[in-house]
Amino acid sequence: MDNLAEKQHYDPVFQEYGIVTGSEETSFIVETGSGVWKTAQAASCLIRPMVGDKVLVSIDSAHGSYILAILERQGIGPYQLSFDNSVELRVSDGRFTLASQGGADIASAGDISLVSAGIKIHAGRGEIGIERLFVIGAFAHASLARVKLVAGVLESVAERLIQKAKRSYRVIEESEHVKAGSLDFLVRKMLSLKGKYSMITAKEDVKIDAQRIHIG
Repeated sequence: MDNLAEKQHYDPVFQEYGIVTGSEETSFIVETGSGVWKTAQAASCLIRPMVGDKVLVSIDSAHGSYILAILERQGIGPYQLSFDNSVELRVSDGRFTLASQGGADIASAGDISLVSAGIKIHAGRGEIGIERLFVIGAFAHASLARVKLVAGVLESVAERLIQKAKRSYRVIEESEHVKAGSLDFLVRKMLSLKGKYSMITAKEDVKIDAQRIHIG
């Protein structure tokens, strides 16, 4: 019976230690005991080599070579995970945790998407800088000790607006205009309206009802 599997030919391979002496965009120069080699980074070697690293190199008889692993790194240079294509990290069971003592940065030239059943953020201080912000939701609840909002133009559109406060202070430097179908003020104690000029205009009736009315 003929063997249907095609026999593959592989060149003999040996391994040795080396020192990275130079780097290009996709290749590295490694000096070993057998000579100086122009090597590529193996797909399983996720950390990008740097000049000065002690590495394990695989070399075949056709002078093809790969950096299999980084064994030692001098100094405190950053460890960089380098990939040529899209990368997906998947956890089939359990949680996925990223922890850093010195901080964490996420940067992307494209969009960043977060999809989750719930998001919790705990921080001592927060800063958000967004050119345009759109928020769509069914319910929002915020419990804050103090809020300060500074805006050039603020527009609010609501079908129903309810505000409750123990004390309220408003300062309008120029003018305030209110347009309403009907306006009702209910004050338990005293209502005071003060101004240099006051005017009440009605198309039909004006009614003032009190036990005592003082004019002047």
